[in-house]
Amino acid sequence: MIRRPPTSTPKPSSAASDVYKRQQLNNTINQNLAQIASLQAQISQRDSDIVGFKAQIDDLINQKQQAANQFFKFAFNSNDVAQKNNWLYRAFNLESVNDFVQTKDGGYLISGCAFKNGGGNLNAVLIKLDSTGEQQWQVVFSDTGSDRIYSVIQTKEGNYVITGNKLPYYTVQHDDLWVQLIYADGTKGPAYSYPSSVDGAKTVIETSDGNILMAGMSTYSDSAMNQCLHFAKLTKSMQLIWERTPRCHYQMRYSIDIRSVIEDSS
Repeated sequence: MIRRPPTSTPKPSSAASDVYKRQQLNNTINQNLAQIASLQAQISQRDSDIVGFKAQIDDLINQKQQAANQFFKFAFNSNDVAQKNNWLYRAFNLESVNDFVQTKDGGYLISGCAFKNGGGNLNAVLIKLDSTGEQQWQVVFSDTGSDRIYSVIQTKEGNYVITGNKLPYYTVQHDDLWVQLIYADGTKGPAYSYPSSVDGAKTVIETSDGNILMAGMSTYSDSAMNQCLHFAKLTKSMQLIWERTPRCHYQMRYSIDIRSVIEDSS
């Protein structure tokens, strides 16, 4: 019996092996390119969605801006003070609103008061809003007694000056006349006070020399029946420059009041 050597499978030539490898590489590249194209399509769709969402958000912001402008326009132009205060204190959960001004950045500043928890004393409250009506910050003056803000102005530096009164305790004692600087970010600054006032500091202006002039009511001889106009010129760091308390009435039976003060430029 003659044994023949086993037959072997012929090996592919080197050229054929290179062609096969190139085909496999091309297939892999094509698959990767297809995946990249699919991802690019998904990214483009998401970019388109983002643009659409941004347009919707911008539209909602514009609608809110218009609604806020209409609300505050009505509030500013309303001749009905009680109705104006009703809108504002209901919107911001205040007991009352005493002043409401537009700020240089297009926003708004509201001063009012709210009852303290569990008592009849009041906290003075100052609220800063942006042009859309969103609250940016809030300052609460929570001293021992009751506080009230009557007026607020914005200075050339962009800070604020408030005027009002502080009652040390919820009694028949006289209030303290009160003026305070509030920085643009809502931080409390220095304050000025004068004891034994009737209704406190009612109004304030920024003078042409860059200082502050406050006007209010104080008492004479420690009696609420003896009322005086009270003027004080202060630096913006609340340092007293001068103070005047001209005698108004003696043993008067009816209250007097002051609501505004102007600077005579002549």
